[in-house]
Amino acid sequence: MASLIGQRPQLLQQRASVGPRKPMLWPFTQRILAAAALTVSLPVFAVLYPLVRLTSPGPFLYRQQRPGLEGKPFTAWKIRTMRLDSDIDPKAARSVRGDDPRVTRVGRILRDFKLDELPQLWSVVRGDMALVGPRPIAMSFQQELENKIPGFSARLSVKPGITSLPQVCILESQAQERVVADWRQRFEAERHYIQNKSASYDMIVLAMTVLYILRKIGRAMPPQMIGVASFALTLSCALMLAGCSDSSMDKTGFKQTGDVMTRSIGPAGGTTPETPGVKVKTVSVQPASSKAPEQAYRIGPGDVLRINVFGEPGMDSILATVDSDGSIQLPVIEELNVRGLTASQLQKKLKEAYGQEFVNPWTVVSVESYGSKPLYLLGEFNSPGIVYMRGPTNVLTALGLGRGAGDASYLKGARIIRKKEVLPVDVNAVLKEGALDQTVWLQAEDTLFIPSANDLKAFVLGQVNSPGAVPLGADRMTLARALTLAGGPSRPNARLSEVRVIRTLSPVKGELILVDASRIFDGKMPDFPLQADDIVYVGQESFSDWNDFVSVIAPTVAVAGAVFSPFLSFDTLTAAP
Repeated sequence: MASLIGQRPQLLQQRASVGPRKPMLWPFTQRILAAAALTVSLPVFAVLYPLVRLTSPGPFLYRQQRPGLEGKPFTAWKIRTMRLDSDIDPKAARSVRGDDPRVTRVGRILRDFKLDELPQLWSVVRGDMALVGPRPIAMSFQQELENKIPGFSARLSVKPGITSLPQVCILESQAQERVVADWRQRFEAERHYIQNKSASYDMIVLAMTVLYILRKIGRAMPPQMIGVASFALTLSCALMLAGCSDSSMDKTGFKQTGDVMTRSIGPAGGTTPETPGVKVKTVSVQPASSKAPEQAYRIGPGDVLRINVFGEPGMDSILATVDSDGSIQLPVIEELNVRGLTASQLQKKLKEAYGQEFVNPWTVVSVESYGSKPLYLLGEFNSPGIVYMRGPTNVLTALGLGRGAGDASYLKGARIIRKKEVLPVDVNAVLKEGALDQTVWLQAEDTLFIPSANDLKAFVLGQVNSPGAVPLGADRMTLARALTLAGGPSRPNARLSEVRVIRTLSPVKGELILVDASRIFDGKMPDFPLQADDIVYVGQESFSDWNDFVSVIAPTVAVAGAVFSPFLSFDTLTAAP
C-alpha cells in the first residue's frame, strides 16, 4: 500500500464530509485560546527549563517532522522527556511506556501529566495543529501503520491535536510486540472522533483531558482533600454526560451526523439491523425431523454378547465378540451371523441351532458391552471422546453420556455432523430452551461438537494477503480489524464496497450481509462487528445473487476450515425474501 504522507491523498480528496460542518469561528477561537494558554504557561516553562537541563544533558525542547493535515509535514515541538539519541532506533521509538529506561526522572513526571505537550500550543497558534485531534506521530510510523491498518490514512483528513479521545481513555501504551494492536484500538476512537467532529465534541475531549490531569493530581493530594476533589469530578462528569445525551437521536434510534445516518449494530447472536452501507438477508430452513427409532437394540460388529446355554457343561457363560462381518464363534455350532438381530431374535435363533444337538435347550442372550454404534463427542464436554449407543439416543442423552458441557462451552456454536454435513438442528435451543421441535434422534457415527468460547474464529477469504481463520479473542472483533489481521486487500481492485459476510445464527438460521467497507475506512459509518463463525469474503467482481456467490466460494471455504451451515442451500436462498 503506497504511503499517503507528503502528498494530497486521493482518498481524502474524494472523501465526503462525515460530520456537521464546523463553524469557522471555532478554529480561530482555538488559536486565541492556545495563545492565551501559552502566555499563562510561561512561568511553568521557566520552572521546567532548569529541571530538564540540569537532570539530563541535551536541549530543553525536542522537535520532529510529523504528518499534519492531508499528510503535509510540519515541525512538532515537545519538552524533551528522554535521553539524547533515544530515537535512533525508529522501532524502539514507536511505543514508549512510563517505565521505559530511556525516559528521564523529570520526563516521567512530564509525560504523566502531559506537560511535555505544552510547546505544541505554538503549533496551534500557527495553524498546524488543533487543540483536539488525532495525535501526530513520526512520519515513518504513520507509513508503517497505513500499511498494517486499513483506512489509517483517514486520520490525516483532520488537523492533528494536542489531546485526543484515545489520549485520555487509553492510559498506557502497549509493549513493542503489541504496538500495532494498540494503535488499532486507538484508531477506532480516532475514527469515531473524525466521524462526529464538532466544537461540542472538542469541548468534551478538552474537559476529559482536564479531568485526566486532575485525577493524576488527586493521587498526590492529602486525604482531607480527596472528598472535595471527588465532588468536583462527579459534578463535571454529570455536566459532560448531559452534553453527550441522546438529543441527536431521532425516534428511529438513528443518529444524524451530517449527511450520514448510523445506527448501533445489535448484540451478538441477534438480528443485524440494516443501516446505510449494510444490507441483510435472513435465511432459515426447517429443522431436521426424524421418526422415533425402535426401542430394541440391534446387534452389530464390536458388541460383546453373553450367551448362556443352561444345563450344558461349559456353556453357561459364553462371551462372544461380534466380528467385522457380523458373525460370532460359538461351541458346537461354530459360526453364526448375528448382525441386525435383537437379543430376543438371537435367543430364538440359538435355540433352533442348538436344538439340533441338545434336547429342548434353554438359551439366554444379553449384551455385555456395546461397541457397534459409536457417537463422537468432540469439544467442550466434561468427558469428550467416543461413546456407544445402548438404545435410542437424542441430544440430551448424548450430553449425559459426555457428562455435560464444560465451563468453556460455546453452546450457540454446537452442531450435529452427520456424514460430513451439518444437521439442521439448533442444539443450543435444545439444551437451553428445551425446544422439542429441534430434538432429533441421533444415528451411529454422528458427531456432536461443542466449540470452546476461548477458541472462537471468524474467516476472512478472497482478495486479502493472508486469508484464513482470524481468532476473535477477548476483544470485540470488527470487520476493519479482521481485514487488518488478514493482511489487508491483496489487490488494488478488491471490492471493499461489496464485502460479503455469511453469518450463522444457528444451524437452521443465518444472515447474508452485504457491507460497504469503504464507508468504514472513510469514517462514514461505524465499524461492523463480527461474530463467531462469520465468513467474510472480499472479491474482485460483483455477484448477481447470493447463489452465484456461494457456488464460487464453496471450495475456498472448505479449504479454510469453515463450515457451511444447512441454511446455505440453493432452495433456501431462492426462497428467501
